[in-house]
Amino acid sequence: MALPWLLIPVLVAASCGSPTAPSPTPSGSPGPDVLTITPAVGAVKIGSTVALAAVVVSGDGTRRTVAASWSSDSPEVVAVSGDGRVSGMSLGKTSIHAKFEALSADQVMRAVPDYGGTWSGNYHVLNCTQISGNVNICDAGAVLPLSTVVNQDGASVTGTLAFYSTGGRLVETGPVAGSIDDTGALLLAGTTTSVEAEQPGTTQVTGWNTTLVNEGAQMMGQFTEHRRFQNFFGWQESIADSELVNVTRSGP
Repeated sequence: MALPWLLIPVLVAASCGSPTAPSPTPSGSPGPDVLTITPAVGAVKIGSTVALAAVVVSGDGTRRTVAASWSSDSPEVVAVSGDGRVSGMSLGKTSIHAKFEALSADQVMRAVPDYGGTWSGNYHVLNCTQISGNVNICDAGAVLPLSTVVNQDGASVTGTLAFYSTGGRLVETGPVAGSIDDTGALLLAGTTTSVEAEQPGTTQVTGWNTTLVNEGAQMMGQFTEHRRFQNFFGWQESIADSELVNVTRSGP
C-alpha cells in the first residue's frame, strides 16, 4: 500500500540579533553667559563709595570677574569710576550699567543721606492722651532727653533708642529698625523697655520720621510713643506725639 505523503513543516529560523541599546540622551547645551553686577547694592550713602565688580556667569555655573566698562545714567546722583567704584553724590535714584564684550548688566541704585552715628538731644511732648490707669501720666509740654545709635547699611537702618528722665537718668532703652525712603527721611520703629525694676513697662515707638538739617549735623522730625508701665497704683497707659529738639550727631 502506497504510503501517504507526509507534510513536514519547514521551520524557518529568523535571524535574532541582540536588543539594540538605547542611544544615550545628549546632554543639553550650556546656557548663554550672563553678566552680573556684585554685590547687589541698592543704595549708597551720600559722601561714601562702594566697590562693584562685573562677573560673568557661564552656562556651566562657573564665575569669573571681568574688566567691564561702567556708566551711570545720572552721575550727579551716583557717579561710577572706570573700575566700578560708585559714589553717592546727591539724593536720588539712577541706573548703573556694566558692559563686557557683547554682555551687559544694569543695577538700580539710590543715593541716600548718611544717618549713621550716635545722636543725642531732647524731645518735646506735643500732645498726650491717657488710655487707661487712675493716675495722670501725661506730660504734654515736657522736654526730655533721648539718644539713639544708628547703624546704616545703604538704605537699611538698625540701632538702639534710649529715653531719659529730666535729670538725665536712663529710663528705657531698646532696639529700633527701619529704612530711608525716597525723600531721604529716616523711618524707624521699635520697642524700648524700662530699666527700673520698681516700675516695669514698655514704650512702642512708631511713626519716627526725621530728616537731616544743618549739613547733616542735626536731626529733626517727629515720632509717636505708646507707653505702658506699672507703678504703685497699677498699670498706666498713654499715647503721645513728640518732636525732636536739637538732636545732634555726637559721635560716629
